[in-house]
Amino acid sequence: MNQLDFLFFFLPFVYLLAAFSIMRVLLHYRTPQAAIAWLLALVLLPFIALPAYFLFGRNKFTGYRDARKSGDQDLDKLIDQFTRHYAPASNDNTLAGLSQLGRLPVTNNNRCTLLVDGKQAISAMFQAIDAAQRYILLEFYIINADATGFKLKEMLIAKARMGINVYMLYDDIGSSHLSTRYINELRRQGIDIRPFGTIKKYLKKMQINFRNHRKVLVIDGKVGFTGGINIGDEYLGRAKNREAWRDTHIQLEGPSVLALQLVFLEDWNWVANRIPALNWRTARLSESQSSADQFSEEQSANNQSVLILPAGPADDLDTGELFFLSAINSAKTRIWLATPYFVPNTSILRALQLACIRGVDVKILVPVKSDHRVIFYAIQSFLEEADNSGIKVFGYQRGFMHQKVLLVDNAFACIGSSNLDARSLRLNFEINAVIASPVLTASVEQMLNTDLQRAKRLTGETYRMRPLFFRLACRMARLFSPVL
Repeated sequence: MNQLDFLFFFLPFVYLLAAFSIMRVLLHYRTPQAAIAWLLALVLLPFIALPAYFLFGRNKFTGYRDARKSGDQDLDKLIDQFTRHYAPASNDNTLAGLSQLGRLPVTNNNRCTLLVDGKQAISAMFQAIDAAQRYILLEFYIINADATGFKLKEMLIAKARMGINVYMLYDDIGSSHLSTRYINELRRQGIDIRPFGTIKKYLKKMQINFRNHRKVLVIDGKVGFTGGINIGDEYLGRAKNREAWRDTHIQLEGPSVLALQLVFLEDWNWVANRIPALNWRTARLSESQSSADQFSEEQSANNQSVLILPAGPADDLDTGELFFLSAINSAKTRIWLATPYFVPNTSILRALQLACIRGVDVKILVPVKSDHRVIFYAIQSFLEEADNSGIKVFGYQRGFMHQKVLLVDNAFACIGSSNLDARSLRLNFEINAVIASPVLTASVEQMLNTDLQRAKRLTGETYRMRPLFFRLACRMARLFSPVL
């Protein structure tokens, strides 16, 4: 076959794929700007646009969503029982409105422990694993095969040999450096470890969207962890060629742990198509409760209200974006936000600007140096617009800041996996713990005040004083903000 024959057969195939992609854009894209951009690219540059559309263009994970809609009766029953037993009797709660965004209710009588760096968090998680008696559930975006990752492996193998069940999920892109040998060593010991794949078999490594960015650890249904910290030396500030690492995690005890467990089970059910037998009792069943029920109430020493809010591309609504909009719009005095990736869409940016107009103190803490160069440039492009509207942006000076923390008034704090960028808001599977507790919000305020003392104000003048080519790079990077 000569080149002319090849083009004769190949070109119609390319344009046929482009035509199908155009139809998909018209049917599924929610914003005219994104639709027009993809349509122009697919028509004018199909050879470049088609691979890009396959990698970045899809904005809904229909497989997971369809599986959820078809309904797993056992999982739905667990969620219904959990809601029936733990939802507050009245909606007189700061978090009640936010709970309508997800399937899980606000729970009371929780104990929450703030873990303000990687050393505290990983130490607490490893201690909890060491104390496990029945089962361990792990779900992380990144598990590195370094000293920290190998210590985790050794601990899990030791627990598996004691007869403790271990269920482990990792993202196949975030943990792409995890070796087959590491995985097989765990499997040989009876540990059920699986990748969270969004596309089956060989194509899954090519799909950039729909990553599982959640960080979840549950021990025996009694203690749970979530936040911004993965498993690796870098989170302890020990990785080669890495500066100090600043991050935040939360330890939970009480009924909110069962909510974390339900989020894990929904992901596990997608991957493994089964639900393992777990503990759903936080205490003994009382005489007034049916022995058929798996849930029972427990009174904790602390009465902290917690909403576990998962979000992802399988949701009918953009849960992640709606949460931030609702939180920002509810603020009366203060919005303090720490995020490594401040690349807000127009809706979030306008909500922050309106908060400033209402007299709300809006402070955004970002790292001075980013682990992704394009995102660093994109963040800088927002400085002038933020400063002009009264949003105060601060650059953290002591290494890389990776925490994802939101403090609204003295009403509630949010600690989780969500960044303030398009991927977290719409394309990734995320999880956040939203906590209404005077004790916890005071601790978060103190923590963020310490971080702000280690930061430098970044203003519009900071941006304007940069060289022309730097500002051009920033504006160029901002064009890609919908896919960053």
